[in-house]
Amino acid sequence: MVIRTQKLKIGNIKNLERALRHRMPGSSDEVKEERSRVKRKIIEFETRGNNKLRKNASIFEFVISLDGKYKDDKEYLEKVASYFISTLLDELQSNVDEREIIQFITETMFHFDKDNSHVHILFSAKKWNLDKDKYKKIDIKPYQIVNAVEKTLIEFDYESYKRLLTKDKNIGAYDLGIIREIERRIGIENTKELIKIARELNIDKREFKRLFKEYEDNLFELYETLRDEYVIWKKTRKSKFSR
Repeated sequence: MVIRTQKLKIGNIKNLERALRHRMPGSSDEVKEERSRVKRKIIEFETRGNNKLRKNASIFEFVISLDGKYKDDKEYLEKVASYFISTLLDELQSNVDEREIIQFITETMFHFDKDNSHVHILFSAKKWNLDKDKYKKIDIKPYQIVNAVEKTLIEFDYESYKRLLTKDKNIGAYDLGIIREIERRIGIENTKELIKIARELNIDKREFKRLFKEYEDNLFELYETLRDEYVIWKKTRKSKFSR
């Protein structure tokens, strides 16, 4: 599994139409109508009430590619895409005030090729301040995208997650040597769950390394400690490990 991202500048209608034609090719009436629907939806979301795109309007694109046994499985691809967006929204929600509500739009376009399948996800978000009755565009931070990507890979493709750590020193990426040692001591499946929980608790790489050293003599105790903390976090959304 591979997840790529880019920020599309759509400050004028031509740029937006060009981007949609590339991601939704075809000349049938059905395809044209679908492109028109998506265009109207994006314009409505990215305007300030005058039905014109803001000059600096942009939208995020995430592309999730699958190969192997899942390359023709649209239902599985939809499941991965849904999980990724849900995880990204959780990341955004953790950085807004209680009196702010996140509004977002998302569109998914599926493509199936001979060797792989992929989904294009167009995504944009803004936050609405209930006290001021006004909205502000959310500029998604790189670390929020990284966290969403890593959590999705841990959930659906653990081996790709570990390969990612050998290629990129992403913000918050855990040390691969530590992960290998934990796997050796408590097993791959338990390690996968431990890392997933650590990501949900927003434990950064320094804290993860500190915890590893603290519990190095009994890593099962670390596994159980994080699992208990996760139960508390799910009820209260508060954790002693959260940043």
